[in-house]
Amino acid sequence: MMSMQMTFYQSCQSTILFDAWETTTCGEYWLSILAVAFMGMARQLIVALRRNFRAAVTQAKRKAAKSMSLTGATAGSADECCSASVSGYFKDGTARPKTWGQWAVTTPSVVAGIDGFLSFVAVSAAFLNMLITMTYNGGLFIGVCVGEALGVVAFDPALVLCGCQQVFAASDGQMAACH
Repeated sequence: MMSMQMTFYQSCQSTILFDAWETTTCGEYWLSILAVAFMGMARQLIVALRRNFRAAVTQAKRKAAKSMSLTGATAGSADECCSASVSGYFKDGTARPKTWGQWAVTTPSVVAGIDGFLSFVAVSAAFLNMLITMTYNGGLFIGVCVGEALGVVAFDPALVLCGCQQVFAASDGQMAACH
């Protein structure tokens, strides 16, 4: 019977997540550490995408509320608000979304689906990273931590260091929690 490692150890021979991902040489081990670091960065990217998607939904809601108040339209029932007429306007007088992006952030079922999917992927990646750290292999543990840290620096910047980070700095500025 195999016993589970319960203390940190350092070895190039390790089984990561499943039997097929086994390292037997130090080269495979270092490539696995890089893959684990990229997984941490990818998780932070998904968290940033979800945060920015939610910020876009909030902005679209504010814009719609502002246009409704400017046109003098009153909020009606859900059927009134969500059913579109042939003329390109909702029954309350507000314009229908013209692009896929506008449609995605203004249709409640699409918003819920996208938000749920992004949450599923982020939480799944977080649990996979947790299972990797539970191998108690020191190098893999450091790989997960470095990947998560680099992901935060790249995708949740407290201070924008380059133009490519501007996309992710457009959120509300709140620090991301676990998911």
